[in-house]
Amino acid sequence: MTRDRDKWTQIGTTTNRPDTERTENTMTMNLIRLTKFGRGRIALPWRRHLVAGALCALAMLSAANAQSVSLLYSNHAGKAPQSAVATLPDAVAVTAVCNGSGKLEVIVWQAGTALVRKGSHTSASTCQNSVAITPLNSTTVITANADSAGDYELAAWKVSSKGAISQLGTTTVTGTGAAIQYISIAQLDSTQVVTASVNASHALHVTSWLVSSTGDITMEGDASPSGAFGYTSIAGLNSSQVVTASSETTSADLDVIAWSIDSTGTVTQQGDATAGAVTNPQIALWSTGTVLTAFSNGSGDLELISWTVSSAGDVTRQYTGKAGTASSVALCVTTGSEGGAFTAVAGGGSDLDLETWTSKLVQDFTDNTTSQYTPTSCANIPGAGGAVTSAITTAYADSGDDLEVAVWEVSGPPPSSK
Repeated sequence: MTRDRDKWTQIGTTTNRPDTERTENTMTMNLIRLTKFGRGRIALPWRRHLVAGALCALAMLSAANAQSVSLLYSNHAGKAPQSAVATLPDAVAVTAVCNGSGKLEVIVWQAGTALVRKGSHTSASTCQNSVAITPLNSTTVITANADSAGDYELAAWKVSSKGAISQLGTTTVTGTGAAIQYISIAQLDSTQVVTASVNASHALHVTSWLVSSTGDITMEGDASPSGAFGYTSIAGLNSSQVVTASSETTSADLDVIAWSIDSTGTVTQQGDATAGAVTNPQIALWSTGTVLTAFSNGSGDLELISWTVSSAGDVTRQYTGKAGTASSVALCVTTGSEGGAFTAVAGGGSDLDLETWTSKLVQDFTDNTTSQYTPTSCANIPGAGGAVTSAITTAYADSGDDLEVAVWEVSGPPPSSK
């Protein structure tokens, strides 16, 4: 696919708003589509406030003047003040949450003509400050969760064809010296994952892990750059490189760092590049050799920046897109001929705005809002919605801190055609 990387373009949004009644597991919703100069927007009524978490992926797109987003179905679970989500083949989503008892709980969801809760497992592991999840292969996910004592645990989980989930191996990192504040995880290949963590002393650690066929997890390498950091996010670039996006504590500037991982798991810091002040930066693989970051910038607005990363780890800033006010952002990217970027933005009041982007033009919105809510993650979910080959799934906590999971369809022309 050929991309004009001059600018980023926002081409569609969805806003979720509370209402007196809630509709779940339904294929039809009251929706309004507004199209203006190639932009689609849908407003959907919703009863509950939206808080944390977002998992996303773009659907197969049909021909229209603008992309649009529509809700397919939703479901919910118990308390989940912290959440993250990953997906497996055959429209399976797996959420990892810090539940109301402060324990790690992993839940399997099947998306088809409805979103159905399948198996779940509550671990004995304490889960308080942060939780993350990534797929390892077609049947296994890896979770990472931190507690207030400064320890964090990695666990491997097997998902059966019927949605049952069982815990395999675990490993715990203790004595980090300060409580882990943030943790993120990315797949390197089918046997390796890499974590990025920041503790209360603002030290960033990038750690590689080997996962055996039976789920045993072994630490291989660890590296820590100089400086003090806040929030961090990590994305796999290829089978031997990852990239982190972190906020510096002194300046609040974005610091994008490339890391190499050799055949023994040794982690080596490569190049880096910086941008202006950010809040809770997210990072995702955009295309071969390119990553995309999304964040709330120093002005409180949504901003996206693309970066090329060479095999030697040189990080070069490419193009930038901006939209209106956003207190927090979750980011995902799809690949292939329909490839594009998708952001889930916490809006004002109880709004959750879902936005689609291309790489051609920049368009600012006049209807973005602010909020204290914090979307957390995105991932692809192929096969959701029956005939839909892929869809957006969002996971978040409502006003009562219960977990809510929704599946959305994106329709319209491929971003590459604009």
